[in-house]
Amino acid sequence: KGLQDRVSQLEAELKDREASVQLAQLDEQRLHAETRRAEELDQARRSLQDRVSQLEVEMKDKEALAQLAQHDEQRMHAEARGTEELEQARKGLQDKVSQLEAKLQASEASVHLAQNDEQQLQTNGRHIEELEQAR
Repeated sequence: KGLQDRVSQLEAELKDREASVQLAQLDEQRLHAETRRAEELDQARRSLQDRVSQLEVEMKDKEALAQLAQHDEQRMHAEARGTEELEQARKGLQDKVSQLEAKLQASEASVHLAQNDEQQLQTNGRHIEELEQAR
């Protein structure tokens, strides 16, 4: 009976050890799974971090493009104002040219009238001389 008790005791110890080995194997499998999961999460974190960095660069590029577009728009408005100012200046100069041309024509007409008056005076002077000689 003592031998049988010892065999039973050893069998119980063996079952306990087998159970412990199984638990250790399960723990090891769980650790491997957790390690793989941690590596996957770390890789996902790095991928997300890379994507965030990429989006930040894209956002800065878009902000720079928006700023350039705003500068272009301001430049176009300034050019449009400049063009309007130039057009108004051109119209002003054209008006001045028209006024000067009208004055020139009036002056030419005055000169022409003065020449006619001079010729008339010369003709009248000759007539007076002829009349005085005839007297």
